[in-house]
Amino acid sequence: MLHGSQMAGAVLVCGLVATALAWKLSSDSEVRRTDEIFRHRVAEVTSAVKSRVKVYEQVLWGGVGLFQASKSVDRDEWKNYVEALGLQNHWPGIQGLGWSVPVPAAQKDAFVAKVRSEGMPDFDIRPAGVRTEYTADLFIEPLDFRNQRALGFDMWSDPARRRAMTRARDTGLASTSAVLTLISERKVDAQRGFLTFVPVYKNNGVSETLEQRRASFSGWIFAAFRGADLMTGVRGSNDPTLNFEIYDGVVAPENLLFDTDTKIAATDSHHAFSQVETLSLQGRIWTIYFHARVGLSGSEAYRLSTLVALMGLVIDALLFYLISTLLRSRRLAEDTVAERTSALVEQARNLRQTIDELNRSNTDLERFASVASHDLQEPLRSITSFCQLLELDHASQLNEEGREYLGYVLRSSDHMRHLIQDLLTFSRVRSSNVEFEPISTANLVGALLLELTSMLETSKVTVEVEDLPTVLAGPTLRHVFLNLIVNAITYRDSPEGLVRIWAEREGEFWKFCVADDGLGIESEFREQIFELFQRLHSREEYAGTGLGLAVSRRVVESFGGRMWMEPNEPRGSRFYFTLQVVQSLEGELND
Repeated sequence: MLHGSQMAGAVLVCGLVATALAWKLSSDSEVRRTDEIFRHRVAEVTSAVKSRVKVYEQVLWGGVGLFQASKSVDRDEWKNYVEALGLQNHWPGIQGLGWSVPVPAAQKDAFVAKVRSEGMPDFDIRPAGVRTEYTADLFIEPLDFRNQRALGFDMWSDPARRRAMTRARDTGLASTSAVLTLISERKVDAQRGFLTFVPVYKNNGVSETLEQRRASFSGWIFAAFRGADLMTGVRGSNDPTLNFEIYDGVVAPENLLFDTDTKIAATDSHHAFSQVETLSLQGRIWTIYFHARVGLSGSEAYRLSTLVALMGLVIDALLFYLISTLLRSRRLAEDTVAERTSALVEQARNLRQTIDELNRSNTDLERFASVASHDLQEPLRSITSFCQLLELDHASQLNEEGREYLGYVLRSSDHMRHLIQDLLTFSRVRSSNVEFEPISTANLVGALLLELTSMLETSKVTVEVEDLPTVLAGPTLRHVFLNLIVNAITYRDSPEGLVRIWAEREGEFWKFCVADDGLGIESEFREQIFELFQRLHSREEYAGTGLGLAVSRRVVESFGGRMWMEPNEPRGSRFYFTLQVVQSLEGELND
C-alpha cells in the first residue's frame, strides 16, 4: 500500500501522462474537425459555383424564347427584354447580353450597309480584313460605354470564341469559351472573363443531324461575363477562412478566372488544408483549387491543443497540492469522524428511546380516551335516562320553570355525548393504523341521505348527487360525508336551499366537493374552522361541538388525501377533499 508522499507522486505522474495524452488527442481531434469543416465548405462552394453558372444559362435561353416567339426581333425589343431582366440587380457578373449573327463573305458589304441604314452610320465589322467567314455582334445591352465597343465585333475571328460558337451551333447546347479578356474591358479595373453562347435555329427547334442544324442556324444569343463580378456573390467567396481560385482547365496563371485573394497564389506556399475540384460546365472543364486560410488551417488547432496542455498542467499541480493537503488532514478528519460517529450513535439510541416512549404515550392516550369516554358516557346515559323518565312521568308536577331546567339538562347531556364521541373519533384516527378498503361513495352517501330524511324534509333542502366513484378509504369516511352534509343543511338563513355533491378525477385521486348556498365563510376563517373547538356561531344560534371539521380533515388526511374550503358563487361554501383511486378496480373497468 502506498504511503502519503508516494501516493501524491504517483498521482502527479499519472496526471502528466494523462495531460500529454489529452494534448495529443485534442490536437488530432481538432485537425480532423478542421478538415471536416474545410471539406464541407469546399462542397458548398463547388455546388454554389455550378448552380450559379447553370442558373445564369437560363437567361440566354430566355433570349432564345424571345426570338422563337417573334417574327423579327429589333434593337428596341431586345433592349426592352434585357432591361426587364435587370442585369445589374438580379444577374451580377453579366457585362452584356447580345445577339450575334453569321455573315457570309459575299454578303458582308450589303449587311453593313443595311445596318447603317437602320440608324447606326458608324457600324462596321471588326477587326478589318479578308476572311472566308464573318460574324457580327448586332445587338448588345446594356449599351453602355463598355459594350458599345462590342458592336460589330467579329467573334468568329478569335479562336477561343470560335470554338465555343462552333460547339453551340453544332450541338444545340450552351457552350462556354475559354478564359479571355472581354472586348469591352478597359485597362482600368480589368477582369478576366468568358462568353457563353446558345444557338438560335429557324423553325423554332433543333434538328437531329449536324447538316440540318447548320442549315437552319440563325445566330447566337451570348452573354459576356466578368469573372470577379460573377463569383463575388457566390456562397463562400467572402469566407475569411477559405480561399479558392477558379481556372479554365489546368492550374496555370494564364488560365485564372477568379481568385478570392489575389495576394496568395495556389503555388505560393504549402497549405495545411487544400483540395482540388473539377466542374464540367458547358463544354469546359473548370478546376477549383481550395486552400484554408490561417483562421481555419492551423492556429485554432494549435491554440486549443496548447490550452488543453496548459490546463492539464495546472490541474496536475492543483491535484498534487490538493492530495498532499488532504493526506495531511486525513488523520485529523478520521479522528473527528470517529468522535462524531460515536456521538451520532448515542443520539440515534436516544432518539429510538424517545420514539418508543412517544408510541407508548400515544397508545396510553388512546386507551385513556377510550376508557374515559366509556366512564363519561355511562353517567351521561344515566342522567339522560332519568331526565327522560322524569319528563315522561312527572312533567305534570313540574311548573314551567322546572320543565325549562329539565330541557337544559337534556340538551346539555346530548351535547356532551356528541362531544365525547367526536373526541374519541379524533383521538383514534391515525394514518399508521388505517385499514384501506374499496368503498362505494355512491352507496355511502345514499345511505346517509336516508338517515337524514326527516332533517331534509324539515329544512326543505334539496340534495343533488352526481355519479360518485369507488375509492380507497376506511369506515371513518362516513363521518366526513355526514358532517359536511349536516353542516350544509344546518348553517343557512333561509328554510330552503340546494346542496350539490360531485367528484372529478385528478391523476391518482378523486376530488370530491360538497357545495351549499348557505351562510358562507369569510376568507380569514377558512383555516380556523378546521381547528379543534373553533366555531363561528354561538351554540344558541346553531348546535354543534366545534369538532366536526377538525375530525373530518384528520380522517381525510389519514387516507392520504387533503381537505380545504373555498367560497361558492354567488353565495355559500364549497368543501373539497381528495381520496385515492382504486387502481385495481379502474383496470377492471378499462378491460
